[in-house]
Amino acid sequence: NLVLGSALGSVTTATLNVGMGTGCLGPVTSATLNVGIGAGAMISLSTGSRNNALGANCMASVNTHGSNNAFGTDALRNCSLGDSNCAFGDDSQNAITSGSTNSSFGYQALEHLITGSSNTCIGSQAGNSYTGAESSNICIMAGGTLGESNVMRLGTTGAGSGQVSTAYIAGVAGVTVANQNLMIMNSSTGQMGSGLSLDANFTFTDAAAGG
Repeated sequence: NLVLGSALGSVTTATLNVGMGTGCLGPVTSATLNVGIGAGAMISLSTGSRNNALGANCMASVNTHGSNNAFGTDALRNCSLGDSNCAFGDDSQNAITSGSTNSSFGYQALEHLITGSSNTCIGSQAGNSYTGAESSNICIMAGGTLGESNVMRLGTTGAGSGQVSTAYIAGVAGVTVANQNLMIMNSSTGQMGSGLSLDANFTFTDAAAGG
């Protein structure tokens, strides 16, 4: 173990840990392969392993669980039972208690999620509307919608900071695919879906024949 500052409070069989900062890796007993840098980083850790925390109060509640990675002040601060979360940015995943396999990148990304799992949110305050068990969502520069799961949201419509007013997708124009369907969109919500083929949706009339 490598200790700088008042860290690694109650070591018994813990090995291969690095702690730098007041209260960092506080009550460690048998945890291994943890890195905590910053005052209060992983201050509750006892037996969890393979956690990495960089920032004041980062992962302050992690105790027996592992494979979490957090970088930023208060990132993953309340996660006591979750595993395999990755939080990058101040307050990222701050409220999570037992959610697992969440990935967030950006200031306050997934800040209010509590027990949800398998979310991927990228951008400042991405996924910030999730406040409970929302799971399996993808949000890129989008806040998401309260209570939803298994939803992908790419961008927020608008012309302001962090918003998108025009979209281009490479590799689509001029490409022929099998099982063709029309791409359709709800103009009120922006939700996309697919409809029936052109032949099924349209009836053509020969105007020259007077039909």
